[in-house]
Amino acid sequence: MVPERVPDDFAVAIARQASGAALDNDIWRMFGFRKYPKYGSIVQGFRRRWKVQLERLLGNEIIALTIAAQITARQMMPPDRTRLLEDAVSSLTMSAGVAEACGFRSSMDAASYFNKAVSEYIEVPSYEGWPRLFVARIAPETIPDHSIAVRILAGCVKFAVNAHLAMLLGQSEGRNV
Repeated sequence: MVPERVPDDFAVAIARQASGAALDNDIWRMFGFRKYPKYGSIVQGFRRRWKVQLERLLGNEIIALTIAAQITARQMMPPDRTRLLEDAVSSLTMSAGVAEACGFRSSMDAASYFNKAVSEYIEVPSYEGWPRLFVARIAPETIPDHSIAVRILAGCVKFAVNAHLAMLLGQSEGRNV
């Protein structure tokens, strides 16, 4: 039996920062929310399903793009980048309750989603690609409420551009973004 590799401290820090970004009120304001949307399970049952799904998707994509920005800022070769990606995602999804809070049935489902999403962000050029990919993954055109769709679209572009700028800053200063 092969022992499971323990994520290094940097991977854990990336996961911590990404989950913190998904809970950050300032980030949610970019998308037109007053603060991070937080509801109890009873209230959640009375909310429109598409809104609950949209909020979960936004949170998951905020996490994915934050991880991608951190990894891209490190300018690593593909084997090291892949290991860091897997370790960061593992650290995130193995934390108690994270998979369920992100809307997944299991830690394996969450890890699969985040590995794929982060990999997609890493593979496209950050300046042009991240806003386009973020918008495509959120699909604001499918949101039934037009005013919310417009705010979400603007927030997608703003967040992705900010992630790109933070990544560039991290590269120039050689630190975490």
